[in-house]
Amino acid sequence: MFYTAVFLFFIIFFSNGFLHQYNLRKKASEEFIRLCEFRQAKTVYGHGTRSGVIAEHILLRISYSGRYKNELIMSAILHDIGKSLIPSFILKKRGALSLTEEKEYESHSDKGAEVVLNITGNKKIADWIKYHHERYDGKGFPVGLKGKEIPFESRIISLCNQLDHLMLKYSRDEHVLNMLQEYAGKILDPRLVSYLEPADIRLLRSRLVYNEETEEQQPEEEESYSENEAFIGKTILVKYPAAGYLNDMPPQDVAEDITRLADRALCTEHSFHEVVKGAGTTYEAHFYPEQGLVTIVMTDITPAILYRETMHRNILRSYKDVIETLSNSKVDICLTKEELEERLGNYIDSMQVQTKADVSVSRAFVADYYADREDSKRLMHIKLAVSEGVTNLIKHAVLGKVSLYDKNGTLQVYISDKGSGIALHELPKTILVSGYSSKRSMGKGFALIHATADHVSLHTNTKGTSLLIEFHPGFNVRKEGKPL
Repeated sequence: MFYTAVFLFFIIFFSNGFLHQYNLRKKASEEFIRLCEFRQAKTVYGHGTRSGVIAEHILLRISYSGRYKNELIMSAILHDIGKSLIPSFILKKRGALSLTEEKEYESHSDKGAEVVLNITGNKKIADWIKYHHERYDGKGFPVGLKGKEIPFESRIISLCNQLDHLMLKYSRDEHVLNMLQEYAGKILDPRLVSYLEPADIRLLRSRLVYNEETEEQQPEEEESYSENEAFIGKTILVKYPAAGYLNDMPPQDVAEDITRLADRALCTEHSFHEVVKGAGTTYEAHFYPEQGLVTIVMTDITPAILYRETMHRNILRSYKDVIETLSNSKVDICLTKEELEERLGNYIDSMQVQTKADVSVSRAFVADYYADREDSKRLMHIKLAVSEGVTNLIKHAVLGKVSLYDKNGTLQVYISDKGSGIALHELPKTILVSGYSSKRSMGKGFALIHATADHVSLHTNTKGTSLLIEFHPGFNVRKEGKPL
């Protein structure tokens, strides 16, 4: 009896210790995901914690006997952690996403799986996160798994996810259950849905915290329009069935793209919109599929784009004088990319910039062509300016390139990218305020480039940035360097 009592004591002691550690880990996960959700969008706040509560109830309801029960509940809590790694404007955007935005949104399941894999080291658990947006009918993402090809635990997380969204949106438990039954066999595993009854939803609702007003009770917000939204052209309505266009044809210069996108809408049965460019005309096209027919609403947004470009040129022009004056004509703002490129001398060589490793490679690349190897201070300034320019490109842009030119003994380092541009209103601060830094202004990098270079020319817009850094005079291409 004594040994039995001691044995039971240790069992109870370690069981309590395990439960205590599990509860601490669960609470930490809930707080962490709440913080991520708060930074994403108000509408998703608390979703992870509620999904965990729903998962516990469903696992009890289906008598889940898997040894990963606790890990599955944690996965339900953390299933949307990948959303913290995508741009928040995509989560907050009203209306349909463009194809590019939709692709970015869908990447959150892969990114979430990568985070969980790094935390747990367990690929099986990471796969539950990765596939929680797969649909039972095979129309989900990221892979398009179908039916029982989808991990059972992923199907459970999917049910938790959908049930929480429905309970948040609708106040009537019977309506929520009817919606789940409509999703059965399409989005959700019908066998899992069959376990749920109105009583389960009532019980869950009593344990969860939702806003008192659901979406079905809230009045629709009035649409507000800014003055700029009047700068649009005509709108075209097109009907596209599987057999071909019914009535109005889209403009000839975009017909091929519109047909391709309409076929995609028919295949996926999802609404979306995309910007389609023709010969001198740009359309925003919205695709609405329904029963083998796609309604396409095309709006000519060319006037709005031209207006935006004109405004941008006016802003560039206003900052041009200010920045040139503050920098004593050392920094020049170019109104167009062509204006900047007209200043280039004889082409020497170029390299692509894609990864962090290319920062050091770019420094060596420029140094290879610098003739005066003994002028270590000058060489250090050149390397520092190039390093800062390329580092900014790696952090905030894509499709970067570093090119070298020689203009009458002046070394020209031309750095270009396809990023979202630099905030011009930040540049005067980087010139005037020592140590000023912000991501949108190239951080402290621009201040260092301004301090080390002899002249800087800059053009930026939403399609990319072009930066020309010049060092003069005394530059000569090394004969033993790379071939011209």
